[in-house]
Amino acid sequence: PQNYPTYPRTEGCLTAPDAWPAQLGAITRRPVQNWACNAHTTGRMLGRIDRAIASGHINDTSLVILAAGMNDKRQEVPDVEVVANLVSAVEKVRAVAPGAQIAILGRLATTNAEGRFCDRNTVPDQPTGAIDRKTAAFEAATQNNQRAAAAQADVQFIDIRSMTIEANSSCGLDADRFISGVTDTTTPDYNMPAHPSLAGSRFLAQQVSAVIVAAAVTGLLP
Repeated sequence: PQNYPTYPRTEGCLTAPDAWPAQLGAITRRPVQNWACNAHTTGRMLGRIDRAIASGHINDTSLVILAAGMNDKRQEVPDVEVVANLVSAVEKVRAVAPGAQIAILGRLATTNAEGRFCDRNTVPDQPTGAIDRKTAAFEAATQNNQRAAAAQADVQFIDIRSMTIEANSSCGLDADRFISGVTDTTTPDYNMPAHPSLAGSRFLAQQVSAVIVAAAVTGLLP
């Protein structure tokens, strides 16, 4: 927190002004509430949903995007618990806003299709790194957990990993890379190592915006 003193906060959690929710607001010109919290798990997310509900930020005209799961893998939370937490999150929203549209948002691919994490990007268009089997396995498990929860809860799953694993991972060319490396001087516009670049955040916002447009066409959202 001390490194980002100008960042706004939502009940104690930093909300980066160029993260995808802010990008979504700029694209749609609609109010967007960002209740994300750095390093949160699906279990912690349930509490954040309670606080969002108490603040009046969820109602029948809302589109609620749930995005969590990777930190659970890092903390060795069982997959069955991750899925159950995501389903519980959907149920919490539906209990107070049965008319709200809900979707589970996947994560940008950090590793590429062969499981490589390009953690050193210092030569233009020559990302370098080693096979990272653990991160690749965690990403695949998170994708599967999110997909399973979406099916069980009957909500949309936006499979971002499948969209970005071929060209936009940490191993993508500079202009295409959505995730920065650890030592990185060639990825444009990023704030934290191994996190989304501005282009990555914008891509996430565009995918969520497409969901809003589709919902408006079908009459699910105003």
